[in-house]
Amino acid sequence: MVQRLGLAVACLPDAPILILDAPTVSLAPEGAIHFREFLAALKRAGKTLLFSSHVLADVAQLADRVGVMVGGKLVALEAISALREGVMRAGRMRVELASSDPKHAEAACEAGARAVERQENALLITSLPEDRLQILRAIETAGGVVVRFASQEPSLENIYLQYTGGGRISDGHQGTELAHG
Repeated sequence: MVQRLGLAVACLPDAPILILDAPTVSLAPEGAIHFREFLAALKRAGKTLLFSSHVLADVAQLADRVGVMVGGKLVALEAISALREGVMRAGRMRVELASSDPKHAEAACEAGARAVERQENALLITSLPEDRLQILRAIETAGGVVVRFASQEPSLENIYLQYTGGGRISDGHQGTELAHG
């Protein structure tokens, strides 16, 4: 309720610029959704919103540009469309196979995978979404029997670490990685 009161007070004046620090952090999911809708309406009305957030839903729905700050310094400033494209390029697909063979990873690379990490009877494949069907077909052509597959999009933390040079947060899996092109 304190967060809601603070947000209400901040939104009272009819200022052309609204500056917010992590506006949805202490809100319940329903309150966060309603507040994002309210901010989107202010944006459509011509208001400028400047906010800090670690909540990807806020950034995805409201931002036109994203700045990344590290140690009080701006290290990146990108259009949200460029950030979304980066998220898609960094997305991975986990393919579980009936059995593992190095030729399955090689086939994935030849079909357009940017990187392939082998994990027991599974492959973690980094690729563009539009290349995934072709990659699955190449694995099957190489003798792989696909048991199941799922997309794994990067978390906000992983995206942040890409910009700051911190690398990728481990997802708890160990494996061999093959890089392509």
